Amino acid sequence: MKGTIKLSLDKESPCEAHAEIDTLKVTIMTSSSDISISGDFSSNYDEAVSRAIELSNLFLNALSWKHEIYLEVKTDSYSIEGDAGLVIGLPPLKCTAHFNPPTLILGDIIIDPAKIGSIVANQSIAATYYRHAHFSHHPFIIFENLYKTIENIADRIQLNNGYDNKSLKIKYKSKSHEKSLLRLSLEECFHSDSRKLCQILKGLIPPYDLDESKIFEDLTELIYEGYRNKLIHSKTAKNPYDPNKESDKNKIQEVLPLMEFIAISLLKYEEDTFH
Repeated sequence: MKGTIKLSLDKESPCEAHAEIDTLKVTIMTSSSDISISGDFSSNYDEAVSRAIELSNLFLNALSWKHEIYLEVKTDSYSIEGDAGLVIGLPPLKCTAHFNPPTLILGDIIIDPAKIGSIVANQSIAATYYRHAHFSHHPFIIFENLYKTIENIADRIQLNNGYDNKSLKIKYKSKSHEKSLLRLSLEECFHSDSRKLCQILKGLIPPYDLDESKIFEDLTELIYEGYRNKLIHSKTAKNPYDPNKESDKNKIQEVLPLMEFIAISLLKYEEDTFH
C-alpha cells in the first residue's frame, strides 16, 4: 500500500518535526493534533496501520527525551489516503506487523521558533518507559516508569559486561540482584566523573549532599531502599508509601528530579554505547 496514514495525537503539537524511517516519513506540524506516516508500506491496510502506530511511537519516544515534548498517539481512529482513495476506520486492536527495528533520523525541528539540528535516535524500550512517565500526574506512577527506564538500561549493561545474576551480587556483596543492578548502572554511567555527579546532586531541588568516596553505594541505598522498595512492596513490614497520603506523595515528588536526571543520563549512555 502506498499513501499517507494519519493518526490522532492527544493534543496539538508544539513543534514541527519529521523523521525518515526506512522508506517512510513520519511528520508532525505545529498546532496540529495529527501525526502522518507517508510512503510505501508494502503491506495491506491492517498491517500498514499497525506499522504506522509502532513507528509513530518510536518517533515520539525520541522527541520526549531529546526535546521534552510529550505526545501520545490515540488509536481510536485513523485515515488513509492511498491507492483506494480515502479510507476512514478503526485501527486493529492488536498490532500484528513485524519488521526489523529501524534507525530513526529526525529532521529539522522548529520550536518557537528556535531551530534544532538533526538528531539520531534508535529503538529503545527504556525511552518508551521514559515517555510514559510523563503521561501521568501521580508521582508514584512517574517514579515507577522512570525506575523502569533505569532498570531496562541497567539490564543491558549487565549483559554487556558479562555478569550473570549470581556474579553481580557477589561483586557488590549483596543479597539483592535488583539493588546490585541499580548500582552497576550508576557506576557505569557516572564512573568517569563522580565529582561532577556530586556537584549536580547538590544542585537539585532538594539537594543531595553525598560522600564522594562512596557516592554510588549511598545513591543506590537512597533510591532502592528509600523509595523503590516502599513503592514496589505493599507488605506492612516494608513500611510502604500510601498513594492516597499527601505526605507520601510529596516525598516521592521530591525525588523525581533526581530520577529524571539519572534516567536521561542513562538514555544518553544507552545511545552512545549500544547503538
